[in-house]
Amino acid sequence: SIIIPTYNRAHCILKTIESVMVQDFDQWEIILVDDGSTDETESVIKNLSNPKIRYFKKENGERGAARNFGAKHAQGNFINFFDSDDLMYPFHLSEAYKELIKNPHIKCLCFPWEYYSSEGKFIGRRTGFDQDLNQVVQRKNWIHLNGAFIERNLFLAHPFIEDRKFII
Repeated sequence: SIIIPTYNRAHCILKTIESVMVQDFDQWEIILVDDGSTDETESVIKNLSNPKIRYFKKENGERGAARNFGAKHAQGNFINFFDSDDLMYPFHLSEAYKELIKNPHIKCLCFPWEYYSSEGKFIGRRTGFDQDLNQVVQRKNWIHLNGAFIERNLFLAHPFIEDRKFII
């Protein structure tokens, strides 16, 4: 289940959705959580007609609350959080699936990730996942939600904090 919280992203949300729809793996669902947008986000999304895409609009509660809301509505065994202005490589889901099938004991899978400027210029790549994950996180959190696949029940037992005073 790909959970995409969005807030006033009518101008870019379709690119994010399309990057999921062209995956070389077809066992996905998108949970779009509109976190109280005041722009045309709702009308852009409602023009889509795909049974794999579910849209929910809720009162603004910030990203953590929107992600928790989406996770509660997810039907997949694993969830992957994506921001509404991010794009997936076409092999994103198939690579995760291969790893999860090879290692059925895994509860959380983390991939390296790349980041680009708003103009599309490559800025850098986060790696370090060949090391012990606990040590990596203790030194510097290299985990990015877009590269993390978390067993749904594990996440539901440990959701994001929704208190706005912790929002950066």
